[in-house]
Amino acid sequence: MDFVEEARRLREERERLVEFQRQVADALGLLRRLGERTVEAMEMELHLVHVRNCRRRLREQEAAVDLREGEVRTRRESLLSAMKERKVVETLRDRHAAEQKKGEETREQAAQDERSVMRPRRKKT
Repeated sequence: MDFVEEARRLREERERLVEFQRQVADALGLLRRLGERTVEAMEMELHLVHVRNCRRRLREQEAAVDLREGEVRTRRESLLSAMKERKVVETLRDRHAAEQKKGEETREQAAQDERSVMRPRRKKT
C-alpha cells in the first residue's frame, strides 16, 4: 500500500473517531437528562451500558487511529528516504554527465589546437 492510500485510511479512521466522540457526548447528554426525571433502574442501567459501550468503541478507535498514524509516519519516512536517494542518484548522474561533457570538450579543444598547429606547418613545407 502506498503513502496516499495510508493517508486516506488515516483520514477515514479519524472521521470514525470523531463520530464515536459525538456518540459518547450524545449518550452522556442523554444520561444527564435522564437524571432530571424519574426513571426506572433498568432504563438507567441500559443507558449506562450504552455509555460504556460507546467509550469502549471510542478507545478502540483511538487505538486504530494511533496504529494508522504510525503506519503513515513509517510510509512518509520511507518516501522521504526514497526521495533523498533519488536526489543523490540524480546528482551523481548529472555530475558524471558534466564530467563526461567536460572531458569531451577538453579532447575536442586539444584536437583543434593540434590541427591549428599542424596547418601552418603544412603550408610551409
